[in-house]
Order: sequence, then C-alpha cells, then structure tokens
Amino acid sequence: MAGIFSSICKKVSKLIHDDSFIKQYKTSKSAFTRNRKIGFSENIAFILNTLSRTLQIELDDFISNVLKKKDLQITKQAFSKSRKNISWQAFQEIFTLSRDMILKSKSIKRVNGYRVFAIDASEVTFDRTHDIGEYFTSRPNASENKNNARISLLTEVVDGFVIDANIGTLQKSERNFAKEHLEILNKYCNSKDIVIFDRGYPSKEMISILSKMQCKYLMRLQASSFKEVSENLGSDFDIKIKYQNTEYPVRVIRITLNTGEIETLITNLTRKQFKIHEFKKLYALRWSVETTYNTIKNKLLIEKFSGRTVLSIHQDFYATMFLMNCVAAISSEVNDEIRKEKSSCKYDYKANRNLIVGYMKHRLSSILLKTNVVIKKLCKKLIQLCCKQPVPVKLDRSFNRPIFSHQRKVSCPKYAI
Repeated sequence: MAGIFSSICKKVSKLIHDDSFIKQYKTSKSAFTRNRKIGFSENIAFILNTLSRTLQIELDDFISNVLKKKDLQITKQAFSKSRKNISWQAFQEIFTLSRDMILKSKSIKRVNGYRVFAIDASEVTFDRTHDIGEYFTSRPNASENKNNARISLLTEVVDGFVIDANIGTLQKSERNFAKEHLEILNKYCNSKDIVIFDRGYPSKEMISILSKMQCKYLMRLQASSFKEVSENLGSDFDIKIKYQNTEYPVRVIRITLNTGEIETLITNLTRKQFKIHEFKKLYALRWSVETTYNTIKNKLLIEKFSGRTVLSIHQDFYATMFLMNCVAAISSEVNDEIRKEKSSCKYDYKANRNLIVGYMKHRLSSILLKTNVVIKKLCKKLIQLCCKQPVPVKLDRSFNRPIFSHQRKVSCPKYAI
C-alpha cells in the first residue's frame, strides 16, 4: 500500500496539470495560452519549492535542478508578472486536498483511541507596501516598513498535520479564527476526536459551539474565567455553563504542575473516558501545535515571503501549509521506519525535520512535475534519504519562561534551505 506522502504527491501532480484546475485558477482567459518559458504547473511547483533566498538565485537553481534546462533564463521580474496570473485559491485548494486525504485515510495516529487536535494562533511579519498596509492593518506603534498578520492553525498533535489554516489582520480575534476552524472540523469529527485549546479561547459561546459538535474538547482556564469555577475549590467537579438560555454541563479539573502551579481545565470528557490523573499528559499534547509553528517559522521560513503583494503573501502562506503537511507525512513514515530499525535501542528516536525540509528542496517540485509512473519511486527514495540521522526523543524537558521579551535567548539556527 502506498504511503500517504506518495498518495498526496500523485493527487497534487495530477491536479496542477489538470486543464479544468488551470482554467479555474488562472486570473485571465489569455494567461498561459501560449508556449511560455514556464507554464502554470511550473509556476506552482516553483512557489512550492520553499523559497527563502534571493528570488533570482531561487529561479536559477529551479531551472538547473528541477527543470534541467541549461539554456533557459527567467528574470525575477518575469516571474513576478507571471505569478499574478495565478489565484492564491489554487494553493489553498492544493493544501485542502492534502488535508482531505489525511483525514480520510488512516494516517492520523490515535491517543487512547482518540484523534487529538489543537488550535492556536500566532503572528507573522513581512515588509509593508501600500497594498499590504491597507489589507493587513497593523498596530498603531508598528514599524513604518513592517506589517504584521495573525495566522491560526488547527493541527493534529501526533505528527503535526495541518487540518485548517487562516491568515488575517490582527483585528480579527483568535476566537473568531477558532470558530472558522471548528466549522471545517465539524464536517469530519466524531465522538472519538478531542480538540485542545490554550487559556485564551474559553468563553460561554465557545463552550456552546463545542457542545453542539460531536467531538470532545479540553480547554485551559484563566483563574477568573467563570464565577462557577472560582467559587468551587475542588479538583474534579461538574458545573453548568449557561449561554443564551441553554445550560451546558461541563467538567472542571485542577491539576498540579511540576512547578507547583495549579492548572485549571474544562472539558466534556467523562470520568469513564479519562481519569483525573490522565489530563496532565493529555493537555501536554497541545504543545505539538507550538512545535508545528516552530517548523513553519524556523525551518520552512514562512516569514521570508517571496513577494511584496497581498496575492503573493496568500500564495506563500497556503504553499507553506501544504509543505508542512508534506513534512508531517514524511516524518510519520520515517518515524515508522526508525521504530523498526531501532527497536532494541535504549532511547527512542524520531525523524530530523530540519533535514526533511532540506531534502525536500527541489526534490518535491521535481516529483510534482513528473508522471504517476515514477512518482511512487521518487517518493520512496526521498523517504529513505530522510531516514538518515534521526534525533533522540527528549522527554519531560521544561524551561523557565523569561519575564521580559528582551531576556529571551536569541538563537541562530542553521537553516536547511
């Protein structure tokens, strides 16, 4: 049986060469009708090539390593003009295709019989232009030449698959992004799914929305979130949350962290489904979404946008979400291989994601431009390459959070791309 990564590559390769897909997502009827130096599919593959360096160098390397046309020359100005003919929704559909394949397959690993998801938001920074400044309204005290946007992800916590992703202005709240994620998840979820939230998300409205869905939820509460919680000092008790004349039964759990801090959680998981001592480990799975953000920002380098327009920002954003799912798919298959090879080792090992991102450069674009006959073989070669140099799994690591941002350690990572 073909792995999920190979299956995704086959589907996406077929999609970007499909005439109806090209017709739907080119912005004008006359675009890509003549025999251009690089056509619609090649433009898509190039943008999916983890662009992080000077655009002209990226183009030259793409022509040399992927297209293998020594005499072909394309300027960055020509490419910038060409990419305007592709709607950013094309990349959103490519990402959505990968998401749908992941959810419909058995690729998502379960925890105690449950698929576990997490929702969290972050910010990205990019150069400000007139159009970007109008579309992504920044903070009043923001730098004159920089703009910020809020991004929000719904991820799976074991391998880090991105299930839904959005980008918008800072004025749009994390909860509003979360509602959009839940609308998507509601199409696929069942009673064996759990969604985990940090303490910025709980509200009566959010509990109402989640209670109407089939899935389970687990949210961390701030001390003053609900009066019903603060008035009860128990460690495992039930309360009712009232919203718009409807009462929703919820369970409140208090657990003590290693630091001595009391963490308050609210859930609709029953005592038969999860005992109180199991919630510390369950909520800790939420950290996976932070690891996904680390991969997106520090390995796939999402903030090194390849253009300075609203269109290019959206193209790059959804391209990166697709790439993240490719990294997660490869990691999942590599981890399965590592477990077989190192079953007798003292410590557990896992895939080196930085190497995976580096090995994907050029290779993934080449795969997507090939026919189905060779795609499976090329995907297998890439996965074998990514099995090199696994890293040990370091359990129960914790670091003190700096009080002020200027006290944070400045790291200088070695980028793979």
